[in-house]
Amino acid sequence: MTQLFGTAFTVLLGILLRFIYDWSGESRLVALIAPAGDSPAEKEKMLATPFLLWTMIQYVHFGQTVSGFLPAKFLALLSGGLFFLFSFRLVPRLRPLFGLPSSTLDLLLLLPASALTFALDSALLKIFF
Repeated sequence: MTQLFGTAFTVLLGILLRFIYDWSGESRLVALIAPAGDSPAEKEKMLATPFLLWTMIQYVHFGQTVSGFLPAKFLALLSGGLFFLFSFRLVPRLRPLFGLPSSTLDLLLLLPASALTFALDSALLKIFF
């Protein structure tokens, strides 16, 4: 159940982060945690920032007692992040198929990337725990 809440948290905050940089008047401080450009590395912040925040929340509540907590989180984020980056390489090819702007496809890719990240997280925590 925690993974479902984590996925929803990551997707919703990731969508918000996609727009918060513009809303902040292009603040450099906001650019540290929110995507400030259209490069895949910048868009990676849509997944990484909420996931890391969720990880901090979990660590405070129970992560200190789970052996292998941080390595599991790291591996899950790395795997989900790679999926997200490789998906962005497909966006230019998929855009004509769906007739959607690339910004919409970016947001749509966040859902499977988050789901994969949390599925791996859950599986790895079971292995380490």
